[in-house]
Amino acid sequence: MVAIEFHYLYEIIKGLQYDSIYHEHIYYFSLKSITNLFKKYGLFAFDCDRSPISGGSVVLYFSSKVKTKTSKLKKLENFEKNKKLNSFKTLNLFGKKCLNHRENLTKLVNNLKGNLYGYGASARSSTLLNFANINYKNVKFIMDKNNLKNNLYTPGTKIKITKFSKNKLPKNSNIIILAWNFKKEIINQFDKKMNYRFIIPLPNKAKIYENY
Repeated sequence: MVAIEFHYLYEIIKGLQYDSIYHEHIYYFSLKSITNLFKKYGLFAFDCDRSPISGGSVVLYFSSKVKTKTSKLKKLENFEKNKKLNSFKTLNLFGKKCLNHRENLTKLVNNLKGNLYGYGASARSSTLLNFANINYKNVKFIMDKNNLKNNLYTPGTKIKITKFSKNKLPKNSNIIILAWNFKKEIINQFDKKMNYRFIIPLPNKAKIYENY
């Protein structure tokens, strides 16, 4: 038996998670695409599980022998068909929505009052920042707990990365949570008395939270 976990294409499309698509990230499959691929190598899907990892993943189980598919797998296959997940029209619409999201996010950032700081210098944040053309002119610096990134700069957008400190920022600051899939854990690290405004860029429409 082989178990493969992958970022599920449906979740990417549903939440406009285009920030998860970058050069080394090629694991955003649909059930149809990955089962067709594995069939070529003599492996057949028979069961699946859903996972919250990476904003929504699927664990798919394969066997070297054809097995009866579980009701969970059949249900998910039918779900894909009903959503027309594997059609060009669906993917083309996703692309258009990503362009609209970029435009709206850029407007939101440009219209903010006060300084903007970031949290989370991840690989997916680099995709988001570069795509939306948000750079060192918009963001003062990005905080990250990974000491290996301290005093380095984000690729392309040249934003300085600094150590995290909940008391580093002045009161009423704007903070864009680039590691948005961990927004609750990140926001809870900050002092609520500082009245920070948190910008959550994804999933879907960018949102501003105050007194979270």
